[in-house]
Amino acid sequence: MPVTMCAAAGGSATDSNEWVSSVTRRSDREPRAVLRLKDASCVVKSKREEKELLKGISVSVNSGNVLAIMGPSGAGKTMLMNLLALERGPGRRFGSVSLNKAQLTTKLFSQLCALVPQMDQHWAFLRCRETLEMAADLYLRVSTQAKRARVDDLLIKMGLEKCQDLRVGNQFVPGLSGGQRRRLSIAIALIKDPLVIFLDEPTSGLDAAAASGVMSFLTQMARNTDTIVVCTIHQPSFRVFQDFDQLLLLSGGEMAYCGPAQEASLYFASIKHPFPENENPADYLLDIANPEFTEASAVEEVLRAWQTLGSGVPQPKLSGATELDPPPRPPQHSCFTHIRVLLKRHAILILRDPTMYTGRMVMNMISCCFFAVVYIKARERSQSQALNRLWMMIWFVGVPANLGVVAVFGLNAEFVTVRKETKNGMYGFGSYLVAQTLLQVPLMFVLTFFAVTIPGYGIANMHGAQYIQFACVFAANLWCFECMAQFCAVSAENPLLGMLAFMNFWFAAFLFNGIMVPETDVVWPLRALCLLLPMKYSLASLVYVEFHDTQWEGVVADSSSPRGFSCPEDTTGLACYGQSGVQVLQSFSINFRAISAEDNVWRDVSAIVAIALCFKFFYVVIAGLKCRGIAPPSPPTARRSNQSR
Repeated sequence: MPVTMCAAAGGSATDSNEWVSSVTRRSDREPRAVLRLKDASCVVKSKREEKELLKGISVSVNSGNVLAIMGPSGAGKTMLMNLLALERGPGRRFGSVSLNKAQLTTKLFSQLCALVPQMDQHWAFLRCRETLEMAADLYLRVSTQAKRARVDDLLIKMGLEKCQDLRVGNQFVPGLSGGQRRRLSIAIALIKDPLVIFLDEPTSGLDAAAASGVMSFLTQMARNTDTIVVCTIHQPSFRVFQDFDQLLLLSGGEMAYCGPAQEASLYFASIKHPFPENENPADYLLDIANPEFTEASAVEEVLRAWQTLGSGVPQPKLSGATELDPPPRPPQHSCFTHIRVLLKRHAILILRDPTMYTGRMVMNMISCCFFAVVYIKARERSQSQALNRLWMMIWFVGVPANLGVVAVFGLNAEFVTVRKETKNGMYGFGSYLVAQTLLQVPLMFVLTFFAVTIPGYGIANMHGAQYIQFACVFAANLWCFECMAQFCAVSAENPLLGMLAFMNFWFAAFLFNGIMVPETDVVWPLRALCLLLPMKYSLASLVYVEFHDTQWEGVVADSSSPRGFSCPEDTTGLACYGQSGVQVLQSFSINFRAISAEDNVWRDVSAIVAIALCFKFFYVVIAGLKCRGIAPPSPPTARRSNQSR
């Protein structure tokens, strides 16, 4: 079996013990790849002082091996896994991560590696088999029969064959169990056939039998396909521990042991910490490395022993592996293929998931029907109802836009999965963006249809001749708020914070729409919100489209009136707006300067689209940076130069 190399900082060589001889004897075939981490450390600032969370860890694992990273809570397992997988994390991180002679980069990771995070994130409304089939379509450039065979094989080996037709589900949607979703996460990573696979707590949520089966499969897969498997694991059972090839034991960010897992008992016996009989070795290792439940001096003794004995282990010969060229990169699909598959996947999700669009379609219709009934008298195009029709229009515009807050929650959850898939190289963020936009824009017209057709043109008797123009302006407004929802969804990790941000944007847009408060009365810099938010433009255009080509009752021509008309039934002079729609708009504009009798529809639509594109741009920037998600550590020399200063 190939050897995992480990190095510890400091200490002198030892020539004494049987464990060193045992490690030196372990060698066989030449690996096709070697993953190296050199001199890794992580420093965070805490109350004006620096705290070292990882301390000079170096490890090298050959293909065909499973490396398990163990340690008590707070030992630095997740920190080390994030550093190895180039994930972002707190503090300043130093070290070097390489695959053969190539430095591990964003591109190399997406092509040759796969990460299975601790939290399972899937498309809840896809079935188990569909999820794997979509992954195969996005990853593999092979025949349809080969893809189906690969999916069938993984369903059997991951124990998912009986639940292949169940939807995946999540904490809100019933579906697969937690353990089944965990196995599905591993299957999705394996379908890529990566050279290196990183797994954060792969047995989390699995029962003892499932955990043992999964780890046995991973070990056998690593040997058969010459793959590198690196996993963090908290408390493995005895059977799971037996499947590890290599073990890295951490305590307080330092190495307590790094070497062949089956030689750990020999090593700890050599430092007078023999494994007790009839006890799980993993439990004992976690006990002696845990300063919270074991005397700190005893833990410190174990750490210092490794610094001495570990540095004395002869470095194994890797049969030329140190000179291996960068691994070959597999062929990948074009972006057009990715877009086609993503369009298919998200179309299925739109039809099945009521959260994002179907629910809003229904709520748009219900809410607008409610306001149409509240203002039912406004069906009559009479002078007394002209202002009521204006207020009905305000609610018609505002409430469907406000329902975009639901999209923030859904898009936030969606982006977590997208970020994982793009990091693993399933597709590029650009392909996702194109597919999402191609579906998103038509859906705004569908939402518009539900919001205005029955409530507006069926109940409220809106002007049917202008339906298409009205729908275009309404859809543009919804799209602008959808782009706003996307921006809020990716700006905050917590979806509730994103929803609060969206509600603030919506409230500002509703308040500064030109009707609630005159724009000229708004103080700077708040007046900028009148210009930078879309509802002012959409409301002005929708009112113009609805009113300008209509006739209103209760008005007679009157040459003695400055306006050229009067209303015999209006004794107060407060409810006399005009006979034509243009006259009504001119009357409105006296009190509401945002409303105009001039045709500014396409100018306003252009402003709405420009605002939407600004939010879309910020969304793309933030989401793109997060999807990169790669944070290579600084070279070890950078830290040494900082320390020398």
